[in-house]
Amino acid sequence: MKNQENSQKQYEMPPLEKARNEFFHHLSESLVAMSRLQGIWSEAGLKSAGQALDNFLALVKDKQIKNWLNELKGIFLKIKPGAAVAEDDPIFDEISDKMNLIAKEFDI
Repeated sequence: MKNQENSQKQYEMPPLEKARNEFFHHLSESLVAMSRLQGIWSEAGLKSAGQALDNFLALVKDKQIKNWLNELKGIFLKIKPGAAVAEDDPIFDEISDKMNLIAKEFDI
């Protein structure tokens, strides 16, 4: 039992996997969920999702994934912090489409 605890403590997630997980979390929780809940585009959510995107982008080697991440960055630039969010805002679909493409590449 003690050996199992030690081996679990010693495991560290690879940097790319950690950056990917943080990116998906910040995008889905900090940006999308908070913005929908608040009814406005969350400035804090945009900042945390943007930073997580930059961290992930710095570690990704695959050209197609880099392209999708850069396209997401472009979508973020269209968002005005504090602007009202409609439940059917097309930006949610644009974000979702890119996230689904990226998730498929990582078998998420």
